[in-house]
Amino acid sequence: FNDIRLASVFDAYDNTGAAAVTTTQTTLNLDTTRVSDPAYTLATNVVTFNESGLYRLTGRLSTTTLDVTGVTRSQMQLRFQQNIAGGGMTNVPGAYCIDYIREQANTNNGGGSCSIEWIGTFNTGDQVQLTHQMSGSTTGQTLPQGSGLMIEKIR
Repeated sequence: FNDIRLASVFDAYDNTGAAAVTTTQTTLNLDTTRVSDPAYTLATNVVTFNESGLYRLTGRLSTTTLDVTGVTRSQMQLRFQQNIAGGGMTNVPGAYCIDYIREQANTNNGGGSCSIEWIGTFNTGDQVQLTHQMSGSTTGQTLPQGSGLMIEKIR
């Protein structure tokens, strides 16, 4: 029997929602912190690690399409980015998810969600953020309280 105790946890989400999800990769809003710890600092939607270690990161995105006429299809994407040793934000390979959304005219807005989980090693000062983007024929928007970031220090 293994007794696993997490060293620290961070959880923040987008309480406001309604951010446009367009063809431009845009940083996900994290305006409400649910659980905070001195091992992390959140500023301008970017989390900075204040302790080196191995971490499990979980990102989630919930979106809906905007009212348009006709039948449209879109892919809403959530992607992790990291800034290691001050090198600037870059996409993390394999750390993204795609949600396929279909809308039927004005009577049936499409919507959905996707989530990502990955494990990474970070040093003090390294940073992460989530971004959203779409491809397809209609713009979407984030849902209030539906998207966020959770980080757990494993060791």
